[in-house]
Amino acid sequence: MGLLDELKKQAESAAANDSDAKARLRANIEQIDEALRQVFAYLDELVPQLRTIKPSNPHTFKAWSAGEWTQLAFENCAVNFRREKIDDVEWVHLVEFALGWRAPRPLQVSFGSQVEAQFLKDRLWQLGCKLEEKITRASDQRFQRSAITVEPKLITRFRFEAQFEAGKIQLTVRNLDQLHEDVLLLTPAECNHTLCEELAKTLLGRPSQINALLKR
Repeated sequence: MGLLDELKKQAESAAANDSDAKARLRANIEQIDEALRQVFAYLDELVPQLRTIKPSNPHTFKAWSAGEWTQLAFENCAVNFRREKIDDVEWVHLVEFALGWRAPRPLQVSFGSQVEAQFLKDRLWQLGCKLEEKITRASDQRFQRSAITVEPKLITRFRFEAQFEAGKIQLTVRNLDQLHEDVLLLTPAECNHTLCEELAKTLLGRPSQINALLKR
């Protein structure tokens, strides 16, 4: 085989591979877009019902050494989605649901150790909690004590984010039934009505299969 024939075959193979890759990506995009639209449709119907019912939160949220919250009151909730333009077509790539709760009181705790105080602050910040810290220092400015007050507000959040190349959807669930964040990769088929229903059941304290679905 001559050089030109060899290069021609390589070019044809590369073109075929490129075509196959584009076809796979397009299939991924279409499947993810459809799944995210179904997720949004469910949550968009759930939001006005929650706003009307205004449920109280049935779960206990333990904030490590700062104490715990129970009987959080509903404040508001919302859902939105974002699109991404690919090849002049807009596809849904993100769906986010957030529900705000108000606790009966702030949490307060004090530490004689900066390390312990920082540990708590980091954990709470990572979960979206707001706090205020007052540090007491000695006359020589050495640390003596940290007093932390955690605002009596908590956000429960579901975030579905497309990973088009991988053909997956990353689901992040924050503060659903505990102060915790679950992150997992799902196929478009797994982002369905059943998953949304189980998330909603858990939100309202109904029996659910959420631990299995979130692979806890």
